Amino acid sequence: MLARQRYLAAVNRQPTDRPPFDLMGTACGLTDGTFARVKALLGVTSPDRQFRRGQNVGRYNAELLAALQIDARRVWLRQLPETEPPAAGGRFADDWGIEHEKCGNHFQQASWPLRDAGLPEIERFTVSHLSDPRRTAGLREEAAQLRQQGANAVIGRSATLGFFEIGCALRGMDQYLMDLIESPEIVEALNEKILNYQMELYGAYLDACGEYLDVIETGDDYGSSTGPLVSPDCFRRLLKPYRAHMNAFLRKKAPHIRIFHHTCGNVRLLLPDLIETGIDVLNPIQPVPGMEPALLAREFGRDICFHGAVDTIGTLRGSVAQVREAVHRLCADFAGASWIVAPANHLQDDIPERNVVALFEAVQEFHRK
Repeated sequence: MLARQRYLAAVNRQPTDRPPFDLMGTACGLTDGTFARVKALLGVTSPDRQFRRGQNVGRYNAELLAALQIDARRVWLRQLPETEPPAAGGRFADDWGIEHEKCGNHFQQASWPLRDAGLPEIERFTVSHLSDPRRTAGLREEAAQLRQQGANAVIGRSATLGFFEIGCALRGMDQYLMDLIESPEIVEALNEKILNYQMELYGAYLDACGEYLDVIETGDDYGSSTGPLVSPDCFRRLLKPYRAHMNAFLRKKAPHIRIFHHTCGNVRLLLPDLIETGIDVLNPIQPVPGMEPALLAREFGRDICFHGAVDTIGTLRGSVAQVREAVHRLCADFAGASWIVAPANHLQDDIPERNVVALFEAVQEFHRK
């Protein structure tokens, strides 16, 4: 199968010759150090593109993807200069007015603009530049060129965080979790704001290049390592309607498009509801109790395509032999379901570069048997 054919077959839960490979998307990127080492190992010398500043996963290289036989390519909204970290260091504010500062190799949140806000202040809260035309400069031409080449699936990288994550970032996670129980009217007011802004942002995105995209990424983290951060009932009342509305908006703007959704942790209890909202691809299938691939494939394999699942905490920090054994086991566990091979989180600086290559080699080895 050709790469795009293989990727779209998996997304549509159809048979493939082998699972598609993916990398450099939401929750499957490489930190700068790992990125440089994998490039060196594979002899990739072409310059990188930096699509995001202020985070340590922000580089992209099509030659590297080709060397690893990755089946998808991505386009992304442009970052506005005023939301980039200053060259001299110090704090900077993101699209939502949330300040961040450098902490080691990472950037961490340093302000919570609506922590002490009441309902009137939340209703007055505005974000003025989400659909700034600079965000889509050159995007249509880039996506059209990838589609004309026809070799790979074309994916729109996630444009922003989701309702739950933005709510936590604006209010502070502790306050937002209390809001879910004690002040649902504040959560609903925030969600209405976020929904309108997201439709504005994704609307500009899809107006620019939606006809050339096969998949659009979205995300919102609902899970911890032991279970959902919110109860299924709370999710259905205060989060699911907005996710469903957003997905319906995406489908109306680009009826052909498939919706990729990232949510970390054990979200098995929420999966029936997430599927009902209209997502097609679930990422990242973190290896935590309750998210066992064989179990998920058996229970939900008819309804959704799985993306990720390769353990970045244990497996990819081990030996090449351990990587090969674990990946072969995943291939068997996902047999009969649709699975796109990718790491279950970003590949941090302590991941051996040889293991990144071994990950994809092991899948090919399994399917040659």
